[in-house]
This record gives sequence, structure tokens and C-alpha cells, in this order.
Amino acid sequence: MTYQTYLCISISMYVATIPNRNSPPAILIRESYRQEGKSKTRTISNISKLPIHVIKLIERSLKGETFISTDDVLNQRKIEAEIASALIKGFEQEVGSEKAIEIASKTIRGLARDAGKRIAETNGSNDMKALAKVVKEMWSKDNALEIELLEETSDKLFFNVKQCCYAEMYINSGLSDFGYCLSCNRDAAFVNGFNPDIIMKRTKTIMEGAICCDFRFYIN
Repeated sequence: MTYQTYLCISISMYVATIPNRNSPPAILIRESYRQEGKSKTRTISNISKLPIHVIKLIERSLKGETFISTDDVLNQRKIEAEIASALIKGFEQEVGSEKAIEIASKTIRGLARDAGKRIAETNGSNDMKALAKVVKEMWSKDNALEIELLEETSDKLFFNVKQCCYAEMYINSGLSDFGYCLSCNRDAAFVNGFNPDIIMKRTKTIMEGAICCDFRFYIN
């Protein structure tokens, strides 16, 4: 079983409440698996100290429940961040912080790439004009991003993000350590899935402390 598999939320992972004599019960994320033909169980993370509403979200997510409309991107990201950060903290105990972030980043990029591909297929177009529409109507929905458009042509899309509600959400939720991994990390992979011929370059982000994010998209 690879560590990449650990990060895939599947029906083999579940939340277990374990009685603890005179102390409060332990709340654990556990995984059932088979090894050499035998059914086994292992503990992935102890989440007993998390707020109860976060524990409930994790439990429902592991059961495959959908919480909200996928159009509500900002609220969806907040829920995802609470769940993913709790899992990453658990994995840190097994493989260390650097490895846990590395694995999470790789997994999230794969999911973002798949999402980009699906949206291109749904839209029926994956050219620069279609990408500009995604940026303006999806990424910036409900004023989640304040964009300064610099150049928009058939082969270029240059803009700066001057204000980012995603970054603010991570910071206000106490999740700034995971913000880049869970959010900024998605963008280039999403575009690669949307259209492999479109290249994204970015040298700074608000999430990392810069005054703006400098997005530069161009056709390879």
C-alpha cells in the first residue's frame, strides 16, 4: 500500500469512536485493508482534539456524502481544507511533515488536472478564450478574486490577483500552513488538464505573502 493510496478518501477509511475507560472516547480515522488474504485494520490519525463539527464533516466525507453545490467554490474549499488539513496532520505523525505535504500536493494536483479536463469537456472548448471565461466566472465567482486584467488575446491571458478570498479564508481559519498546498498548488495542474498546450507561469502569490499573484498564461 503506497502513501498515495492513504490520501485517497475511500470506503475503506472510516471514523471510529473507541471507549477509553474514565476518559472521553478516542475518535480515530481508521482504514480496513487486506494483507495476505486477511482483513486488517490500522489507525491513520487520532482526531479526538478536533472540533466536533469538523469530525462530523470528516465522517460524512469518508462515507462519500456531498455537502453543497459544486458552484459554491469558496465554501467548498473551506470544507475541503478542514478535512484535508486534519488528514495531513495525521499523516505527518507517520511520515513527517515534509513527506506528508509532498504526498498531499501530488494528490491534489492529480485531482485538479482531472477537474480541468472535465470542465473543458463540459464547455466543449479549451482555448484561451474558454480559459478566460473559467477564470472570470468560476475562479472569481462571488468576487472570490479581485483581478487586474493586463492582456487578453487568443494566445495570451495575463492578469494579477490583487485580493484573494481563498487566501483570506485559509488565514482566518488558522490553516495558512496548508493554503498553498491545498489551493495555489491546484492552478497549474488544472490548466494542464484543461489544455496541455496552455502554459502557466506565476512567480508570487498572496498566500505566500506577496501583494498580488501574477498569473501569466500563454500557448506553448
